[in-house]
Amino acid sequence: MKKVIQLPAIANEGRWANKLLHYVVGKCYAESVGATVEIPRGWLGETVFEISEPYIEQKARMLSPQLDQDFDGTVALPPFFNLPHRIVNPCLTRETVKRLLKWRPGMVRVNSRPKAAAHVRSGDFLTNQDFPIVRQATIIDQARFAGYPPDKCEVVSEDKPRNSGLFPKELEFLEDFQTLMRAYNVFVYPRSTFSQMAALLGNGRIFMPYIYYCGVTDCKFRLVDVSKPVIFPSKNNYLP
Repeated sequence: MKKVIQLPAIANEGRWANKLLHYVVGKCYAESVGATVEIPRGWLGETVFEISEPYIEQKARMLSPQLDQDFDGTVALPPFFNLPHRIVNPCLTRETVKRLLKWRPGMVRVNSRPKAAAHVRSGDFLTNQDFPIVRQATIIDQARFAGYPPDKCEVVSEDKPRNSGLFPKELEFLEDFQTLMRAYNVFVYPRSTFSQMAALLGNGRIFMPYIYYCGVTDCKFRLVDVSKPVIFPSKNNYLP
């Protein structure tokens, strides 16, 4: 019987980069078990990337998050953040992400190549119990320590998003996303899939936080090996 995996989390779990990660992980898992995927209608990812998958017409039963049982027919995959590391981590290499997310012609519109770019954010849904809240000054200091002082490091902030008219309103966030993607060196905000996915889609070096704790405003970064999974935290994935 044909195996089909639905990816319903793309419709309503998280924002832009979370949905990209739902797709990448779902597609990787489907490939590993010989299945095809179905996605919700109306996802912006189809507009931006060369993605062409059948749509979900009827909801299927949800697989157990452990994915420890075989299946036949059509099933639904839980959101990536409910899945075990053995499923998610192998998907997060630059090679895999770039293979599955190919930009449509004309969609890469940021031409500048910053020496370095650092992603900062003030919170949105973040809490001391669930996510670290790291000061912008801390991240800028880490970029300076790596050799990129403020005059050589673009700051990408959700508080002050770029909007120079490169994209229509519903895609304005892509200017910040592509600024990170095109940088020669990217400093990823702790637990931020936005800067993580942007960095993986680019060709620059990636600096990931490896020491951070919930509610603590400090963190340290290391240069990671992009041929290996780029995950949070990245203690075991760095170049000495």
